[in-house]
Amino acid sequence: MDVVIIDDEPLLLNILKTKLQQMEQIRKIYTYTDPYEALNNIKRDNPEAIFLDVEIKPINGIDFAEVIKSKYPRIKIVFVTSCKDYAIEAFDLNAIDYLIRPVYTERLHETISRICTDSVVKVKDYPEHTYELKEYPKMVCFFNSMRFLDQCRKEIPIQWRTRKTQELFALLVHHRGKKLRKDLIVEELWPNHKWQNGMSLLYNSIYYLRRTLKKINFNIEIKNEENTYTLIMNDVKLDVQKWQDKIDTLPELTQDTYSHHKEVIHMYQGDYLNEHEYHWSEMEKEHHRSIWLYHVRKVVDFLIEQEEFFEAINLYHYVQEVYPTGEESYFNLMKLYNRVNNKQAVETQYNMLRKVLQNEYQIEPNEKVQNWFKNWKSSREII
Repeated sequence: MDVVIIDDEPLLLNILKTKLQQMEQIRKIYTYTDPYEALNNIKRDNPEAIFLDVEIKPINGIDFAEVIKSKYPRIKIVFVTSCKDYAIEAFDLNAIDYLIRPVYTERLHETISRICTDSVVKVKDYPEHTYELKEYPKMVCFFNSMRFLDQCRKEIPIQWRTRKTQELFALLVHHRGKKLRKDLIVEELWPNHKWQNGMSLLYNSIYYLRRTLKKINFNIEIKNEENTYTLIMNDVKLDVQKWQDKIDTLPELTQDTYSHHKEVIHMYQGDYLNEHEYHWSEMEKEHHRSIWLYHVRKVVDFLIEQEEFFEAINLYHYVQEVYPTGEESYFNLMKLYNRVNNKQAVETQYNMLRKVLQNEYQIEPNEKVQNWFKNWKSSREII
């Protein structure tokens, strides 16, 4: 399908464009920072869907969407915003989706699936071309938060009986394929209960966990052998494992293979079980994040050698979306913006970093970053 992106923030526009380029259902992407220019070209571009920022200037995105719908009612509207306040107005316009930034790739897959399944489309200029929704393996996601995706990459809502049942599943997946002793599970999840009571809670949680997996038709087994449980994923995939496999099989980084390396960076959509804060997952979280950041540095160094500064900037903006408290992305963006002589963006990144560190940790940027910024500021004043 062909799509249009309208956003008056070029960097945010390019981040979304990069993610959409990875979707195999997408054929052409037209981008505009001026909504009126986009409106003049919609008939020529003939898009199936428009991804529209709500708070675009000089016209409000909701008002602009009304204009589009009145002139081109068949076009699907997807709102993309950092604000939740316009959701009701958006769906009153029959918007097909309302995406809150940062937009994760799996969530974007769901949006594309909605567009594809809303109607099978034949494009005017290509009457022989239809769009069929590809089926994927069912997947459990551990990047950022625990989620379940069906064959169309649509998220399946889960009603967990208790938080401990949810954590038990996460723990079993964490040790997937390995025998995990029951007494160690009880010690981990119910440390303040007597052993007999803890075992009873474990058996009840296993029972309800199996019922939940059966209800959503996920072929995941929990084997009971003597004093252990073993979780077998079977044909269900784990996003973290898929990412690790991709990392392990990456070809050498060249201009021809750059897209594969970029894909691996974008597959990382948040720290391991980040939203759940299980203390037993902290080491795994740090391990995966360090691998990801190492690969980001490697790819950015390659881009700088090729003098592809704006592509490097886009990658670090993605890192900032996914890992907003990481000091490295702000500092590297400061240096990259300096390379392309964007003074305002350097100062913006430094101020953003100070605000993040103050809000999260009540600290200032490290001495190296502060000294770099002071020297940069001084050199600008001399000029």
